[in-house]
Parts: sequence; C-alpha cells; structure tokens
Amino acid sequence: MSYKSTRRQWVKLWVNEWLDGTTRFELTPQQRLLWIDLLALAGRSRFPGFIYAGIGEGDKKVGYPIAYLAGVLQMDEQGTNNALRLLDAHGHITLDEVAPEQYVIGIVNWEKYQSEYLRQKAYRKVTTKTTSRLPVEVEVEGDVEVEGEKKKIQPASLAASEFRLFWDKYPKKIGEQRAREAWRKSGCDGRLAEILASLLDWQKTWTDPQFIPNASRWLGEGLWKENPHVHAKKESLHEQLERIGAKP
Repeated sequence: MSYKSTRRQWVKLWVNEWLDGTTRFELTPQQRLLWIDLLALAGRSRFPGFIYAGIGEGDKKVGYPIAYLAGVLQMDEQGTNNALRLLDAHGHITLDEVAPEQYVIGIVNWEKYQSEYLRQKAYRKVTTKTTSRLPVEVEVEGDVEVEGEKKKIQPASLAASEFRLFWDKYPKKIGEQRAREAWRKSGCDGRLAEILASLLDWQKTWTDPQFIPNASRWLGEGLWKENPHVHAKKESLHEQLERIGAKP
C-alpha cells in the first residue's frame, strides 16, 4: 500500500462518548487534546490506525521515542506518558513499548470506527431486499425507527471486541463464557470505557487475589457500578452481622 493511498482528510469522533465518557473527566484539557491529535496522526500515518516511525531490521516496528511524541504534541514527557497509559487502560489505544520509552501506538477498532464505508453505513436503515424467491430484511448498523423510537443496532463483532478488551484487562481469568454471558445480559455493550475506569478503581482494593470475584459476578451483579470502597464496607458489615447471628 502506497503512502499517498493511506492518507486521509478526516477522522470520526463519537460525540456522546467524547462529551460524557469517563475518560473526559480523568484527562486534563491538554491530555484530551492528545486523543484528538492521536486520531489525526493515525489517519495521516503510512500505517492506517497506527503511529510509529517505520519498519526496521527483521521487519520489526520502530516506535517513536516519548520525547519525540511529546515534542510533536507540544506536551511535557511525563504528561504525555501518563495520558497514553490512561488511554491504553481505557481500551482506546494499544501501547507497545518496543524499546525503552519508544512506543508503537495503535487506535483500537480503527477500521470499525474510521472506514469510509462504515461512516456512510451509520446513516442507512433496515431495508427489504427482494430476491428471486422471497423478500429478506437486511439489518445494518445505524439508527433505525422501531415503534416510533430510534434504536441503536450494535454489530455483534463490535460487542465481542469490547468484551475481549475487558477480559484482557480483568485480573482473574476464570469462567470466560459465563463472563461473556453476564456482559451481554447486563447491558455492558457500548460502556467499555466506563467499565474499564471502574475496574481500575476496584483493582486498587484487591490486595489479595483470593478476594477478586469472578468476572461473571462482577459484571452480573453490577459491582462495576458501585464504589469499591463503599462496597467493601458493606461486605464487612454483612460479615459482622452474620457472626453475631443478626440479619443484615
């Protein structure tokens, strides 16, 4: 693929997630600008969706030094580093340190969010396709009218990729299938950033691995919606009441 063919003149930004998502409130204004700059850099890159210098010996990717990135983005090195790691933790980017303080950055789900076809596809609606035999309803991504209301259709592949990002970050790898089912039933699709931000808070309280709940319970009981410190106090009170034989 040639360099010119990969350059683009636009990138797409999900406005609701950008304006109301948890990442917005955890990043400083300058760090928020970093995310927009990363989208632009990934769009201009010779390697669509990725930001790195090129290919070196042995077909190995050569990352950009943090000092270079900070200079391009007009930020200090520590602030750039912190923001990149937070975006990585929230599942917005992949951050591969190929050498000390030298990174290859990838935008998660670049093709799903940024391709021209999918940009147009969001405006399409459910239509009836006539074949030689019977008319067939074709379901596409986007806003469609259902009983007078708009309903968002999320592709199964996108929901699966969100769960995979969550599962990769969850520290206890037990019962993946049950966790996947809990994710689906608990309405977690489209809330990846919020869930990962909560997971970061919960991990600070899991000092002993034996007290980490299975992911299916953490998702199914909606624990990710709770303050982990308040929840810990409730659990402790419950245990104390049980010991004295009182009902909580």
